Amino acid sequence: MEDDGQPAPLMPPPMYGPYGAQPPPYYGGYGAYPPPPYGGYGGYGGYGSSPEPSPALPPVPACTGRWATMYDYLKEVVIVEIWPFFDMAMSPNFRAAVQNPTARFTLFMPLIEYMYNDALVKSILANPYDPAALPALGRLMDWHMALGVTGDDNTPDGFTMTNMLGGTLRLQSRITEEDDLTDPSDPKKKDVQSWWVNGVQIASRQCAGQGMGHWLKGVLHETDPAPGTA
Repeated sequence: MEDDGQPAPLMPPPMYGPYGAQPPPYYGGYGAYPPPPYGGYGGYGGYGSSPEPSPALPPVPACTGRWATMYDYLKEVVIVEIWPFFDMAMSPNFRAAVQNPTARFTLFMPLIEYMYNDALVKSILANPYDPAALPALGRLMDWHMALGVTGDDNTPDGFTMTNMLGGTLRLQSRITEEDDLTDPSDPKKKDVQSWWVNGVQIASRQCAGQGMGHWLKGVLHETDPAPGTA
C-alpha cells in the first residue's frame, strides 16, 4: 500500500471490451493521464446526523500528488458526461470534506470493472435520473467512506474504522500468491502482502490533500456480513 504521490498507477490493467448491453462507461479517465482503469465516485455523504469519526491515526505527511483536494481528483477522473450526477449526490458533509485540503478521511472506491458487475450499482445506474437513484447512490457511497481517519503504512492489521452510516470497515493484511513476471521464461508464483477491507481486496491507493482513496477489487455493501462474522 505504498503511495508514491504520483497519479493513479497503471495496475491493475484495464479490462475494457465492447459495451453492448453493458451500462455506459460511467467512470474512467480521458487521455493517458490518469490511466483509464480508474473511475471515480462523485459524491457521498451522510443522511441525517453523522456518526462520530473513527479514532484518528497519527498524522500522515501531506500528499505530494497533483491534486490539492479529493474533489479535484474525482472531478478529473470521472468522465465529464456523468460527473454532474455524482456531484449532485454529494451531501454537505461529504462535500465539505472532499473540498477541504486538510480534511482527513478514508474513501474506498471500487474499480470500474467491478462496478459493472455489481447488481446494486447496475440497478442504480440503469436510470440515473430516477428520483430514487441519487439517494441510493449516496447511501452506497456513504458506506465506502470514513471521516476523521486516514490509513497509512503504519495502519495495524485488523484496524477498524466507522463509515458515514455507522458501519464497521476492517482492514486486514493477507499473504496472497501472485504471478512473478520477473523472468517470462521461468513463470512462477510469489507471495505478496495485500490489504483487504471487509473481505474486498485493495488494488492501490491515491492521496489528495490529507484524504486517502483506496481502489477496490469489489463493492462494499450494507448487507455483507459484519467483519469477523463471515
